[in-house]
Amino acid sequence: MSHPLANHFFQAYVAHADPKLADALPLASEAEAYRRLMLVEKKAERARRLCEDFVSPNRNLVFEPAMVDQVEAEVRGENSGEGDSIENRRRHVGHVGPDSLFEPLVEALCAKTGGHVEGFLRSEEGRQLRECMGKRTLTVKRCTASGDQALYGTFELKRNTSVVLGRQEPRLNTAAKEGTGSILKEYIQLFQEGDDGKVSREHCRLDVGPLCVLVTDLGSAKGSRLEGKKVKAAVWEAEQTLTLGGYTLVYRLGELPAGGSSGRKSMLSFLRPSRRSTAHARLAD
Repeated sequence: MSHPLANHFFQAYVAHADPKLADALPLASEAEAYRRLMLVEKKAERARRLCEDFVSPNRNLVFEPAMVDQVEAEVRGENSGEGDSIENRRRHVGHVGPDSLFEPLVEALCAKTGGHVEGFLRSEEGRQLRECMGKRTLTVKRCTASGDQALYGTFELKRNTSVVLGRQEPRLNTAAKEGTGSILKEYIQLFQEGDDGKVSREHCRLDVGPLCVLVTDLGSAKGSRLEGKKVKAAVWEAEQTLTLGGYTLVYRLGELPAGGSSGRKSMLSFLRPSRRSTAHARLAD
């Protein structure tokens, strides 16, 4: 759901289903920007602005009152017993500048946003998203002897398809029954003369869902690396890089519909892994 196409439709759904929550969603990206600030003065000013723009207006609407009281007290410096000057904020930055200051509020947004995923998947916005996906493509590049990346090929990934990647010659496509649906099994060969043999005969399998791909390593000798990390089975999101030996693969989704993005940064990219794993599993069905 971190893909801009999914964000576009999900945010449109939340704006209709829970307008108060939609107004508070930008807090997640703003809180991340606050966390990255280093200068005390800027950190204090950003904290104050976050309270004025997102925290106070949503008292008793999105956040628990106790959370709001605690954050506002920290920002005002009440716990320090000091005044509100820049000098005092510099001496007592622990009360206005800890990186975790807004984390309870972001966690509350995560929980409330996650509760809308099921409804979104059944909604008109969810249906439109699936219709607007366009082609799901796999771009493959191969590392040359000079160390450059040369385009090896571009392949279309069709929904409800299981794709095996490896150095063996492609077999005839086969269909296998899984559950109540028919899964088409296809093969993509990753091999050219001069390869170093790091790609196994059947290296990994891709199970293509509507918004993401499940990648499963098939016991390859050198392993499959998703975003640089070795994986046995993982959700492969759009625009992430999968490395198989000397080949790099990028999975891409369709384009935004006419009118473009809503302009807001995605709240969903800030969901914690425990919450994201459940949502991704449902989206891959």
